[in-house]
Amino acid sequence: MSGGSRSLAGRRVLVTGGARGIGAALARRLHQRGASVAVVGSEPELLADVPAACGDAPWSSCDVRSRAQVDAAVEMAVDRLGGLDVVVANAGVAAQLPLVGGDPDVFERTNPVNVLGTYYTLRAAAPHISHRSGYALVIASLAAAVHAPLLGAYRARHCRARRTISPPGECPRWWNSGAAADR
Repeated sequence: MSGGSRSLAGRRVLVTGGARGIGAALARRLHQRGASVAVVGSEPELLADVPAACGDAPWSSCDVRSRAQVDAAVEMAVDRLGGLDVVVANAGVAAQLPLVGGDPDVFERTNPVNVLGTYYTLRAAAPHISHRSGYALVIASLAAAVHAPLLGAYRARHCRARRTISPPGECPRWWNSGAAADR
């Protein structure tokens, strides 16, 4: 590999929100660096193109608001990849929401994806990545640190993600597994 890029050969990675944007680009880049990738997303018409660019990676349609769909997507990835080393909780939506005069439906539509979807993803993947080389990555945006106007509903997920995920090599403090016992 050139430019200081390490090979990811042998790593098994699940990416949520993989139909477009960061998720699709990340899945492609991980595959280029040697990882075996599974991709899930809620836009099957867009999602179908990503696995082809990732060596015919396993994929499925998944609405992260549904715990059952997330559980099934993680199991699909584990079955097809022969296990799981990394989960990338990337699925998320942004919407503007002023507190004064804002539509509460916006908050109620975004938080099941941004908060519950992240939780469901990490919860379902945790038993599979609870090993020494396991890793969970929650994709957040600058919204976690910058107070952009009208993005309170979107920002809620990113602030929470920033506080629950530990640095590389450490299990999150809330992770109660045998892998965390030796930290």
